[in-house]
Amino acid sequence: MAIDLKAIDKKKVILVGIAIVMGIVSLVLANSYMEAEKEKDRAALVASAGTAKKDIDALAKKIEELSQQNRMLAAKQQESFAKAQQAAAAAATKTQTPLSLKTPPGKRAVTVNIDKLSAVGGLVSPGDYVDIIAHLSTPNPKESEKSKETEKISVTLFQNVLVLAIADNTQAGQGMDAQQKASILPITFALNPDEANLLAFAEQHGKLQLVLRQPGESESYQLPTASWDSLSNYLKTTQGLDLKIGKDADQDKPVKEESKPVEIFRGGQ
Repeated sequence: MAIDLKAIDKKKVILVGIAIVMGIVSLVLANSYMEAEKEKDRAALVASAGTAKKDIDALAKKIEELSQQNRMLAAKQQESFAKAQQAAAAAATKTQTPLSLKTPPGKRAVTVNIDKLSAVGGLVSPGDYVDIIAHLSTPNPKESEKSKETEKISVTLFQNVLVLAIADNTQAGQGMDAQQKASILPITFALNPDEANLLAFAEQHGKLQLVLRQPGESESYQLPTASWDSLSNYLKTTQGLDLKIGKDADQDKPVKEESKPVEIFRGGQ
């Protein structure tokens, strides 16, 4: 039996062609499948991103709501704290120790009016110790008793004086806001009876000023009276400046010679 080789070669060619075609089809199908899967993945990612964005927006909204709640809670707490402080201050005011019990033995509580600027700018507080300066207009000793001219002097009346109260406040560190708004401050000091009289007299005839002391500093000093004479002497001693006032000015004035009475003799007498 004879074998047809040509027929066999044609079959091989056909089979190879079919195989190639099937391979190409397989590749196309595989690529299509992969593209479809990629499209599905992209769609899934887009959907996931949308869901994530919604979750993020919802979370941000929740955080903002919580922040608002926290701010409201903080405001309420601050308001409650302020009310508690006011209540405590009111209670402390009602239960303040009577001024008579705060006055040291042998002292008297005496109140005088001092303007805010002269009261250390209104920064003095109960419990502080101060020096009290009096600015006075005194009769001029160089003039006759009938003269109305006066001489202005400043003198430290008392040193290391305890401040008992300012207005109706006897508690240290309280009422500072009210003090800053006032122009005149009623200040109560602890003085012995003689000093209380002198302070009242000085208030009636001049102006009072306070000098604040550091806590624990209780030394007293012998201070000269401040006047035009003492200021002139101080400037002349420390700076060589002569103001030509007071006693020095009087010494520079020429002394007038007193005229002698003219005697008239009549009839040989």
